[in-house]
Amino acid sequence: MKRFFVHLLLMLLTSLVSYASHSVYYDGLYFEYSTEGDQLSVQGDFLSPENHYSGNIVIPKEVPTEMGILPVTMIAEKAFYKSNITSIIIPESIAFISDDAFGECSRLTKVIFGDGLLSIGYRAFRGCPLLEEVILPESVKIIENQAFEDCISLKTVNLPSFINEISYDLPGLGQSCFKNCTKLVDIKLPDGMLSITESLFENCISLKKIEIPNSVGYIKWRAFYNSGIEEIVIPGSVQRIYWEAFLECKNLNTVIIEEGESVGQYSDLNLVSDWGCDYFFDDSIKKLYVGKGLVTDRYELACPFKGLSNVTDFELGSKVHTIEEHQFEGMTSLQKLVIPAEIEYIRGYAFDGFGEGGSKSIECMGLKGASLTPSAFSDACYSQCELIVPQGAEYFYKNAFGWEKFMRQTTDLISIIEDNMSIVVEGLNIRVSSPYPVKAAIYMLDGTLISDSDNGYLVAPTHGVFILIVKTVVKEKITKIYL
Repeated sequence: MKRFFVHLLLMLLTSLVSYASHSVYYDGLYFEYSTEGDQLSVQGDFLSPENHYSGNIVIPKEVPTEMGILPVTMIAEKAFYKSNITSIIIPESIAFISDDAFGECSRLTKVIFGDGLLSIGYRAFRGCPLLEEVILPESVKIIENQAFEDCISLKTVNLPSFINEISYDLPGLGQSCFKNCTKLVDIKLPDGMLSITESLFENCISLKKIEIPNSVGYIKWRAFYNSGIEEIVIPGSVQRIYWEAFLECKNLNTVIIEEGESVGQYSDLNLVSDWGCDYFFDDSIKKLYVGKGLVTDRYELACPFKGLSNVTDFELGSKVHTIEEHQFEGMTSLQKLVIPAEIEYIRGYAFDGFGEGGSKSIECMGLKGASLTPSAFSDACYSQCELIVPQGAEYFYKNAFGWEKFMRQTTDLISIIEDNMSIVVEGLNIRVSSPYPVKAAIYMLDGTLISDSDNGYLVAPTHGVFILIVKTVVKEKITKIYL
């Protein structure tokens, strides 16, 4: 009899706890009134040691209560945490998914989001190993830190076209959102993003390509660390790249840093690091275009490309005016270095080691070469590199400090057209150079097309007089050429 009364008391206490913890029970789910009492949030099944929600869940848009029919507007913190649900349909009435709401749901394979969703909370879907696709409605404005971290089967993410970012420190797409999503292959970043946050795509080894919007100003620490990115275009809007942003990206072979608008006198990219100068890019890079100046607030960090020994194709843009210390030191695979006419100063050890590893050439576009520090080039470069200068500039280079050290100096058949375009003629071969990507075509005098090219290299069929048309992103030039 005593055991019966104890059991009855426990049942009564459980009932009281149930009433206190969940104001409404409807269609297999628990709900709680809002502070104002005019809305409901979905609550977890906290009455048992484990969350007993399981299977396919459909959250109702509204629920009948003693207060009348009320809308369901929120999924509460840990509402389905570690539950056995397999799918979830979220109605358009839900505006907020709270922290850890679906965290570590090991059987969750499908989520359908309603059009009214505004915010996805911290770690909301973290550690859902079977979730393969996420399609978010346009209404979403904020995705908190680690929202989809460790979703190891996630392949496709469809983000809204606009993210509500308040500042670089309060982004709409939080840090580590897709960290460790090792199967992620397809994602389009929304316009209006201000920053690629810390570890956003860290360890996303299947992510081969991505487009960074022109609104992005910062690429934060470890943003693409150990990802599968093969080529990255860093738009001119980017003002800062933080250390290890692209480190351990073993497939990254092409980096393009676009010019962008001027900041102050020049258009510069600030590199921020707490550790050292070689913590931005991996040694896998083979093609490199630098369209703006690179600066740092720490003297010893002015060498983001130091030691990239596999670079074979390297080009500087017209907005680069100074090459800082150690910036391109150790590029032993590079065969030819083209220095645009806009370069005004080359600091110490900037290309130290470039001359090592066989015969190489330096082609200067300026009629008056950049000022050099004594150690701008290594002794190996002075003795092995061929210095090629424009016609009319021979006297300057043979007498200018630093440049006179080059043992092999030649004047190629280079003629400056304008804006640092140049043509080099070698027999019937024509090469057009420009600080910008260039397209060229050669025609007979009657207008018959002979040859065209997207890389500036052309071949004529015979000697004679021809029409050469050169196009860049800034202008078109038409001239006669004599072969």
